[in-house]
Amino acid sequence: MRSSSAAPGARARALLVGAVCVAALAAGCGGTGAPSRTTPSSSGAAQSRSAPPATSASASASPSLSEQGSVTHADVSDTRGRRTRVTLRSAATDAAPVRAGLTAGTVAVTASLAPDDILTVTVAGARWTAYPDGSATLADDDAALVGGTQPTATDDNGVRRTTTRTEDDGRTLIIAVAPPVFPVPEPSAATAPGRPAHTTVTFAIAPRALVGATWADDVEGGRSLQVDPTAFGRSGSTAALEAVRAELVAAHTEAATTVMDHQLRCHALGAPDKTTWNLEPWRPEGSYLDYLLARCNPS
Repeated sequence: MRSSSAAPGARARALLVGAVCVAALAAGCGGTGAPSRTTPSSSGAAQSRSAPPATSASASASPSLSEQGSVTHADVSDTRGRRTRVTLRSAATDAAPVRAGLTAGTVAVTASLAPDDILTVTVAGARWTAYPDGSATLADDDAALVGGTQPTATDDNGVRRTTTRTEDDGRTLIIAVAPPVFPVPEPSAATAPGRPAHTTVTFAIAPRALVGATWADDVEGGRSLQVDPTAFGRSGSTAALEAVRAELVAAHTEAATTVMDHQLRCHALGAPDKTTWNLEPWRPEGSYLDYLLARCNPS
């Protein structure tokens, strides 16, 4: 009888002990030891044990060019002996090298840019001025010669717009590919997820905008300044017009009039391939529209 009466008491005590153990485990005080803690340390070992592994998104977010990206250079000397350095700053660690060389007297450059990549261009002894259409002029520090460039860009979807700006008081030109204005098609197999689309950027750096300009007499009724621009000077960009104007006025002060400038702008727009752009100082005063309507030669 004693043993049978003791069984219920033993069972009650066992249940009580079990309840206490469950409560202790819930509070972190189980038989395996003290509660888990993260203790700061210089090595961060404790933190790495308690923290979950980094996800792929957090591991690749905002990569630093100095730590995870790449910087590649291409150096070439132009026809005037000035060193030109083109630098590709890419977030990718396997960016394709920049290709640069001399072609027909100009520095020709080709580079492949991923989104957010940039190109920087420096020319020894010269300064850049950037324009809203993406073109830029290049002026010497010690000569009245002005050249420039007009970068172009293409990808699988066609032509892309480039932007330019300057840093270091005009010593550095920065070239980037502008975001598309309209939505682009879904990526093709060549640009599958995990492989960013690349844009091919090409440009030539012309050392000057004029081949020459000479005065001629009795042309179409009077004196005429016969202007022969380079291929860059005829390209139609804002930089091309500004470079031709700057070189022309520096060499011939008589070209610094409204009448002469109207003719210059008119030829750059409407007759860029004409053998020479003939500018006559004796043409009548009028608006730029008047000159355009008269095909650059009002009488």
